[in-house]
Amino acid sequence: MSNDTYAKQNSIENNYISNREKTDHHIIQLTIGDNKFNERSCQFIKKFKPALEVIQFTHLNIENDNMCLHILSDILPSLPNIESLKLSCLPVFPLESLSTEDTRNGLSISAIDKITKVKLGQVTEKDEQKIQFFINLCPHIEYFEIGCMSGTNVPSLMKFIMERRTRIPNLYYLCFIIPMADENMVRTLAKAIIFDIVIDNYTIQRSGNKISVHWKL
Repeated sequence: MSNDTYAKQNSIENNYISNREKTDHHIIQLTIGDNKFNERSCQFIKKFKPALEVIQFTHLNIENDNMCLHILSDILPSLPNIESLKLSCLPVFPLESLSTEDTRNGLSISAIDKITKVKLGQVTEKDEQKIQFFINLCPHIEYFEIGCMSGTNVPSLMKFIMERRTRIPNLYYLCFIIPMADENMVRTLAKAIIFDIVIDNYTIQRSGNKISVHWKL
């Protein structure tokens, strides 16, 4: 694939980011580091909530492998101005914990959210139910980036997300970070789009280990 194609791909993402930033009066990021969460952490978060609401963070970056679903669900309602959500890995919880109550919590949060950009890390096709939670949580997603672990069935994961576009109707940019991504993977995903997903006016491109699918709404 030519350098021009790579440049076009980078331009698409840069334009998306630039356009989003133009709508911001200011960008304030809250980063949660890699600390172990316990009962004391929960108490601290509760005490810190008034400050979260006053500061009006617009970006939440979670670099924590121990983040729990109930803590995330507790933090987000205090961040009503968040437009961008990034998690280095999915929250730690067994799949059976994705109960009806958890889904309702996600949906109640989504009623006040402004999140249009989501990045999830360390994902495999076995994480479909967790991805579904974030689709329910952020129904206004425009840019969705998935960091895949080695060996992930990316075509299956892409199909799962694209079949749920009615839940995220504003989505028009889907990106996968894939270890050892190559042109064969690009062709495989293109075939899946043509035969299994069916998107009109789409563009699929690779830049290094990033494969992006972009289409017009």
